[in-house]
Amino acid sequence: MLTRTISGSIFILIVIAALVGGFMSSILLFAIISFFGTLEFYKLSSKFARPYRFYGASFSSTIVMVSGVLAYNHSLYWIIAALVIYMIRFAILLLKSRSKTAIIDISITVSGALYLAVPFVSLLHLGILDTFDPENFVWEIPLTIFILTWVNDTGAYLSGRTFGKHKLFERISPKKTWEGSVGGLIFTILGTIVIYQFWPSFTLPIWIGVAVLVSIFSNLGDLMESAFKRNAGQKDSGTIMPGHGGILDRFDAILLTAPVVLAYLLSVAAF
Repeated sequence: MLTRTISGSIFILIVIAALVGGFMSSILLFAIISFFGTLEFYKLSSKFARPYRFYGASFSSTIVMVSGVLAYNHSLYWIIAALVIYMIRFAILLLKSRSKTAIIDISITVSGALYLAVPFVSLLHLGILDTFDPENFVWEIPLTIFILTWVNDTGAYLSGRTFGKHKLFERISPKKTWEGSVGGLIFTILGTIVIYQFWPSFTLPIWIGVAVLVSIFSNLGDLMESAFKRNAGQKDSGTIMPGHGGILDRFDAILLTAPVVLAYLLSVAAF
């Protein structure tokens, strides 16, 4: 328990420091997380295919870094150039491969890279949502998404232990209950109301909408990663974080939450 607490505290401090440090430090941290998280995804997938691990992991982190260049230059040139280079490389790998599962291998390689890259690109763009200017990076917004995700996880755990009786998805995650999910939602909404008092970036109804989405998609992201591990016959996705497992074990909830919240806020802004 002590190891888990220390490891979790260090992780939280690193995330907060990177976000408060600004756009560039956030890009660096997210690119590193994306690289190693993608490698973990490939490890889980190795039971079914042979993904191109280094190319896929570097592809994932490159997408995160190039998205920063896009924000600074307001041009799609660099991100399109990077995508074209990697597509050509994957085409060459496909032609050279003698494996009968080459198409599956490359499909898993690309999907794994995007599975990690898109959420962290979304978090970066949540911080520049209003101005699309990295110099005006509003770190409070992506940090709030992290905080609400952690609050939902804690609230679901406490509610599930206290009131949990009805299984949410027993085949995938035997410990999750409907009572825990409802408790997580309540905790997340209350947490949003508190955060709104300090960071009123949006109206309270919009923040509550964020809270509902965070609660729903945090659970889905967690269940997805549990399904990956169950299919692969693994307890944890990795060992990089003592007491917590791997990158995917720690960030599973945010991987669905961040893109959904970004899409929601962009939709709200559009209307």
